[in-house]
Amino acid sequence: MGTKTTLTWSGGMAFEAEADGHRLVLDADTAWGGKDLGPRPKPLLLLALSGCSAMDVVSLLKKMRVDDFKFRVDVDADSTTEQPVTYHTIRADFRFWGMISRRKKSSKLSGFRWRNTAECTLCLPRRPIS
Repeated sequence: MGTKTTLTWSGGMAFEAEADGHRLVLDADTAWGGKDLGPRPKPLLLLALSGCSAMDVVSLLKKMRVDDFKFRVDVDADSTTEQPVTYHTIRADFRFWGMISRRKKSSKLSGFRWRNTAECTLCLPRRPIS
């Protein structure tokens, strides 16, 4: 099954994006000619990466019959200084609150690390993300 997204220029540096029937506005910072009407494209790559990973974790926790938990992923990335600017380092901090025993966390979630690096299509590119 294919995936289709649409990006329509709205003027200036703004674009209306559509994916899976949902819309959002992308725009540049005012320093780059935008009006700051929405997020920049590169942070959306980080959201996609963390969203994919987070959905895997929630799926694993549900299979482990863990229902009483809170979960957050904080991602930060370092960019190169030369053009084209790419992310050279991406760090993800997975934070859990609730009833997840250490035994369950270490045994089941260790498989998550392997799957994220070996199977996640967002993790597969080994070259810098532009």
